[in-house]
Amino acid sequence: MYIGVGNYEYRNITYTIETWILNTEFDRGTNTTSVIAMDPIDRLSLSLGHNETTIIPYNLSAMKKGYNRVEFLLFNESVPGPEVRGSDRINASYRNSHLWVEVR
Repeated sequence: MYIGVGNYEYRNITYTIETWILNTEFDRGTNTTSVIAMDPIDRLSLSLGHNETTIIPYNLSAMKKGYNRVEFLLFNESVPGPEVRGSDRINASYRNSHLWVEVR
């Protein structure tokens, strides 16, 4: 797969991309998803000037059975500490995207 990041912030930015594997549970009654477990897979940083875009080839391997989501978190210069986990970490990201998976 490829990860693309573009900077339109009118200044140089150092971005951090974190990849996490999650086990989530959906509650149909409340229409909400809860994070049961969340483990880091990868982390990388890159610096981009204004109007600069990069596309990074990315290989993904999820080794833990029972996990059902891969989350990509993009941070722009302020990355929370390791004590911020789960939904709080996802909400602290500048942008995020995910893939639903089935790890067997």
